Amino acid sequence: GTQVSRLSSPEDLVGILGHFPLIFESIRTAFTGQFSTLGYAFCAGTTFLTALAHLKMTLDTPRDFRAPRLAEYRSVYEFSALYLVPFSWLLWRITSVFPKELEVADPLMSTLFTMITVYGFAYAFYGKRLLYEANNDPSYQGIVQSSSKEYQAQAQLYLTGNIAINGLACLFIPFTWTLTVRGTEWWDRVQTLHPNQAAFLGLSLLVATVGDVSGNFLLRLKELGVVVNPSSIVVIGILSNIWLLLFPEIVFNGIYSSGISEVGFYWE
Repeated sequence: GTQVSRLSSPEDLVGILGHFPLIFESIRTAFTGQFSTLGYAFCAGTTFLTALAHLKMTLDTPRDFRAPRLAEYRSVYEFSALYLVPFSWLLWRITSVFPKELEVADPLMSTLFTMITVYGFAYAFYGKRLLYEANNDPSYQGIVQSSSKEYQAQAQLYLTGNIAINGLACLFIPFTWTLTVRGTEWWDRVQTLHPNQAAFLGLSLLVATVGDVSGNFLLRLKELGVVVNPSSIVVIGILSNIWLLLFPEIVFNGIYSSGISEVGFYWE
């Protein structure tokens, strides 16, 4: 119908096609236990293009003031555009083809990654309180407008999703800063000591990226009215993101029982 045809816009096509290299490389890594420099560098490029597509969607979407940020379309697309930039950098940074000259950007990208993920986690708690006050506190005078119970429940689901997803994404913060402080020499040494470490970390980054891209695609389907049950789509998005971030642990601890380090590699 008309709603589905709107998915033919360039930014939607990029968002849809951006799934495929990420999913393919995730499956290949899980089944082989091998890290592909070319594959991950390519995924870094497609992830950055998806970030640009989400930026275009941000600019085309009006702000809905019935919900706090991260609980309505425009700010979700905006957050995703920012979130995918450091993830594309990390996917490229862990490969051997990353230019040594660009390592000077490590502190900036690590700072950006930290700020975005911590903000996505912490603001969601604040947003929940803001949403409640806007609809239940007569003295509230902020910019969030009152809304129906159904809309509030939907917004609360979005915020809960951000708490879960960004809380898990914060687990990558120690790696980004260790890589920034200790440099490529440390990462090369870790891969020598733990042959599957690059594949384990790479798969973790890939599925975290897939989770974000898929979640935003589901949100886009809801915005266009393609889905029948919006609430179920939100719940599916939350659960799939959590499952995707647990997937590498299951694969590498269940199938490849050696060649990785969970925490100790930070000090090696």
